[in-house]
Amino acid sequence: MTNNLRYLKRAALLLVVFGFHMTVAAQTSPTVKRPPTIKPQGAATHAIRVDGPSPTPAEPSPPAMPVPFPAAMLESGKIDIAYPGHDPNAIFAALEAATNVKKGEFESSIDFEDRRTKSLSAPYLPGLKFADQLGFIVEVRKVGKYFSGVGYSFDADAAEVSLYVTLADSVPNEIGSPNFQMGDYARRQARSPLKVQALHSQKPDEREYQASNAYGATVTVTESTLKTVQLGLDRLDFVPLRKAFSENPQPVTKLKMSAIAAASALPGLKALFLVRPSAPFVDYNFTHQKPTRENPRELIIQTRIVRAVADEIVFYSGITGEIIYRVKQN
Repeated sequence: MTNNLRYLKRAALLLVVFGFHMTVAAQTSPTVKRPPTIKPQGAATHAIRVDGPSPTPAEPSPPAMPVPFPAAMLESGKIDIAYPGHDPNAIFAALEAATNVKKGEFESSIDFEDRRTKSLSAPYLPGLKFADQLGFIVEVRKVGKYFSGVGYSFDADAAEVSLYVTLADSVPNEIGSPNFQMGDYARRQARSPLKVQALHSQKPDEREYQASNAYGATVTVTESTLKTVQLGLDRLDFVPLRKAFSENPQPVTKLKMSAIAAASALPGLKALFLVRPSAPFVDYNFTHQKPTRENPRELIIQTRIVRAVADEIVFYSGITGEIIYRVKQN
């Protein structure tokens, strides 16, 4: 009994001493104070919810309305390098739609001709009339064998550049026209050829198929369909004529140019065809190359032609815009 009392007294004494030390430690330990949070003046103290639909992205600007070629550029001596020229596909489509006028079942011939005449005096595109001048831009290539188009050659020894306008002849067969008639072959063959210049070519559509002959031999044929737009001119009197395709073309001019200047200007040379639409305004041609066992490739070329008369052809630098030479009627 006595031993138990002694044990209890010692335990109580230890608790008192332990509690005293804990109190002293709590009072003497340094207090770490956190700096107060400073809110920016006028800051919201709570989230703001904005009801309503999310902002709609801005619509892209519509394409610029086509206008006649700005003749003031010619007088300045430079073609704006940002000038894109007229879109051959858009011009062809608009001319085709404006000129494909059908006679009504109950319309007299006089009324029909009057309506067709009025349609030719109205704009065929907003901002463009039939009498307005168009500008089509093409790349000028180095002249090679069997060359046709617009090109250049350079004689380093003579420090001389020659410029060429050698357009190929083409008699459109009119296949593809909405008014095409199968029994009209003789008339189409008797047509006078056009001077044609390529304006645009789409990437060919290709597909493969299996073909066989009468003996059962099979071959894989690659069919390619190419769609192009050309400029078709009835006449081009102000450039030298080429009597035969195999004949070397004659330059429209020869200009003195240093080798340094030629190396900079000629690779980026461009030609601007300034033309005006002329009747019948559009034309069509279709070419088909059949595949053979030796050459298992089928080629289909669908050509649409913008008919026009040429006012002049302007050679200019695609880098600086400087006009190098103007080919036009004297």
